Parts: sequence; structure tokens; C-alpha cells
Amino acid sequence: MKKLILITFTIILTCSFNLSYGRSEDASSSFEEFVSNPSVYDKKEIIVEGIINKLKFTTAEGKQYTFFKIEDKSENILHVYYQGEHLNVKKGSVVTVVGEFLKKKRYSFYSFKNVVKAKDVIIET
Repeated sequence: MKKLILITFTIILTCSFNLSYGRSEDASSSFEEFVSNPSVYDKKEIIVEGIINKLKFTTAEGKQYTFFKIEDKSENILHVYYQGEHLNVKKGSVVTVVGEFLKKKRYSFYSFKNVVKAKDVIIET
């Protein structure tokens, strides 16, 4: 019985560590870090906060998308897209984005650098 409790406790600690590892200090690095070292963060989850400076809503193949650019105080820019609904945001909104960083995203004939495929967008203001 003691062995079972010890094993369960070890599994819980390991899972807790792994969950916190996914949202470590690296995940919430600065814009400058993402823009300067895109290969390091490519296809990794990040958390970033910024101000929306361009915004577009569209629907393609029956799916709703929200596209926007966010910038930091140093005017570093990341492209963000969110699939699933048109978000209730506007130019100038401060948002926190959780998503997968892509150093390059191709769409049809277009190619974009420093893109975040948003899983969650938290509207701060």
C-alpha cells in the first residue's frame, strides 16, 4: 500500500512539473526574443502580450478567422491568427495570446514570418 501511495505521489509531482514546464519563463519571453531567434521558438507554445495595431475578420470554407498584428513597446511585431470565431477585439486592444509560434507560415501565395497560431486570446482592454 505504501508503494502505491509513493508511486501515485511521484506521478502527481511529475505531471505537475511537466504542466508548469510548458508555461515556463521561456514561454513568456519578450517579442524581441521571438523576433531575434525565431528558430529557437519554432513550433513551440508561447505566451505574449501586446497591442493590436492591425485587425481583419474573415471567413473561409465556413470557418471564421480573426487575423491581427500585435506589437510591443519597442514596435516589434508578431502576426496572430485565431480560428473558430471572430473575436471581440479592436485596434488598440491589449491582449495576451497563448499559442504556437511559427517562424514562417505559408498561405496560398503568401508567406508570413513570426506568426502565432493562437489557442487562446485574453482581452485585457
